[in-house]
Amino acid sequence: MDPVYIQLSTLVIALATGVTLLVTAQHLRIPAIVPLLLGGILLGPEVSGLIDPAELGNGLDLLVAGCVAVILFEGGLSLQRIGFEQAPKVIWRLLTIGVLITWLGTTVLIHFLLNYSLSFCLLASSLIIVTGPTVIHPLLRRIGVNERLHHILHWEGVLIDPIGVFIAVLCFEWFSAGSPTLSALEGFGLRLLVGMGTGLVGGYILLVAINRHWIQREYTNIFALAWALLAFGVADGLVHEAGLLTVIIMGFMLGLSKSEEIKQLKQFKQELTEMSIAILFILLSAQLRLTDFANFIVDNGLWLILGVVILIRPLGVVASSFRTDLGIRERCFLSWMAPRGIVAGSMASLFALRLEPSLGNQANFLQAFTFSIIGFTVIIQGLSAGKVANFLRVKSQDREGWLIIGAHLLARRVASFIEQTTGHPCVLMDTNTESARQAESEGLRVLRGNALDQTGLPPEFYPFVGNVLALTDNRDLNQLICERWAEVVGRKHVFRWSPDSARQEHLIGGLGQPIWNNLPKPTQIEYTLRNKDAVIAKANLKKLPPKLRRDTIPLLLQVGKQIHLQPELPIDQEGSVLIFRQKARYLLFYTYPEQVIFPSATNLAELFDTMVEKAKDRFPDLEVSEIVKEILSREKSFSTRLSHDVVIPHAYSPDISEPICVVAIAPFGLHWESEEAIVRLVFLVISPKDDPEIHLNILAEIARIASDDSIVHELLRSETSQSFMEKLQKARTLISD
Repeated sequence: MDPVYIQLSTLVIALATGVTLLVTAQHLRIPAIVPLLLGGILLGPEVSGLIDPAELGNGLDLLVAGCVAVILFEGGLSLQRIGFEQAPKVIWRLLTIGVLITWLGTTVLIHFLLNYSLSFCLLASSLIIVTGPTVIHPLLRRIGVNERLHHILHWEGVLIDPIGVFIAVLCFEWFSAGSPTLSALEGFGLRLLVGMGTGLVGGYILLVAINRHWIQREYTNIFALAWALLAFGVADGLVHEAGLLTVIIMGFMLGLSKSEEIKQLKQFKQELTEMSIAILFILLSAQLRLTDFANFIVDNGLWLILGVVILIRPLGVVASSFRTDLGIRERCFLSWMAPRGIVAGSMASLFALRLEPSLGNQANFLQAFTFSIIGFTVIIQGLSAGKVANFLRVKSQDREGWLIIGAHLLARRVASFIEQTTGHPCVLMDTNTESARQAESEGLRVLRGNALDQTGLPPEFYPFVGNVLALTDNRDLNQLICERWAEVVGRKHVFRWSPDSARQEHLIGGLGQPIWNNLPKPTQIEYTLRNKDAVIAKANLKKLPPKLRRDTIPLLLQVGKQIHLQPELPIDQEGSVLIFRQKARYLLFYTYPEQVIFPSATNLAELFDTMVEKAKDRFPDLEVSEIVKEILSREKSFSTRLSHDVVIPHAYSPDISEPICVVAIAPFGLHWESEEAIVRLVFLVISPKDDPEIHLNILAEIARIASDDSIVHELLRSETSQSFMEKLQKARTLISD
């Protein structure tokens, strides 16, 4: 058979099988490396012989190096400076003391149990320093440990990757230099210098090109990939093995940028990394020889594995958590959780390929040892992680945060209401740049990404996201989003906007609880809100006027720490409600007959004092003197007098829970000192400080009333507060269209 065809079939079968197993693992909610490891062995020469990585020759070496470069570049991208700043003491220690204990402790075990040279033992032990972020992240999503453990494991997994690789590369260069220690150290220094220098230069050029928009947006991803691989090749060409450090530094430099292009690049690199993991693990596990594993186990290999898992890891955790507030249960869980992943396997295979001509069986030991550790930790620790977390009681409590799909105005109002009333964190996800920027300017968390990809949610959000609300304009897309996220948060915690009636929804079926079918599309809601044809506002449930209950759509109800969507509004219960009303006319809702007065005051201060005292009847905590002082001050600097003898003094107060309007009717006129004019109708509006929208809407309604002389004249003819309210109702009807 044509050798080229054999090489091609090996690559395409490995890629197709790897990606299929990756997807299968996602559905089964198991670590992807488990089926990949078994699949590679079954496809390889040891079992079926469908693929033979040896047929790739030197191409396998290049493929492994290139894929590792992509994986490490993505790893560098995921490193954020804020991770160092926010990491607790135990993370710092795991990355320093823990690394040294793992490296040196494993070195002692290998030397003691297998009698290899110390230099070789240092090389072998350096391969298992990394704890495998490609394994840790899916595990954290699946088992849901408490927030502190989640962050410790996440940051350890991310940050230890480049640390472990750097140590492994240094050990490899030292061991493979074949020269005295001084020459090896000179080689280390040269490789360090070239790797760092090339990475800094390449990263700077790439960063400048992206930030200055020299590259069209649609080409940013492939341009960055091409430059990263070019820098990798240049560094490797100058000094052997310097390229790995280069791509880590380039990735780290780009990861520090907050530009929109870099955020999209991270998503693109994540997809490339997953593809690299899929093909690499199939190819690398396919070349494993079962006899090497048998020899490894016979030669005290099992004791070595148990020593690493049961002795070295717990020792590192104990030392790293000494004199910290980490509980004993959390320490035990950290001691059990240290699965190794693709980076360790790739480095072992890469080094084995380079060292096999000179070391023979010792090179095979690198693969057998590393993949045995990978297999044991991933299969045993990965599959038992949930049960261990339950036993130790370190799982997170109910995750009450929200992932809201959409960053439009409706989504932003919903997120703000949830955060303000319950304290539960919310994160918005959207691909619309302008909506995302607006949400960020309002202080909300925003992700730009594909809502259908659960893996697109950064690991730091998983500890709190327990509910998903799909608010796109597309009913079918909302349902599909709920189907994807139900696997993560559970069927009872996915919600979606749908225009269909309850009967239609029952016939159609599908995951996700349909809500707000009496609302227009979310983007249409944004349009009506911006044009002041509708209002979304927060109100105190207990003080919600009956007419407001009838004429509005309740969106969210907060009672205690609980959020209810599209609720029935209970009577006489403490809580807050988010309401929606189209063509909002709120003046009537916040004006009551007892708030309409016919004053005998002769000056402004006396009038305002009387009106604010009337408002105090409804809100006893209202500071009368402060409100009067604020209103008088405003009137002196900027009069609120409108046409037809109407004036609208207004103020904000932290002492009330909803707006209030007090009306003073003086048909014979009251001298308005600030303009030496006469006024006959005074609307005093006081609103909560955090509710400016309804405040402005009420003022706008009054302004429309004041613009119509006939309406003002009719209102002034009112002889009682009740007749005024009836005429105000008619006036509302006249100006509503």
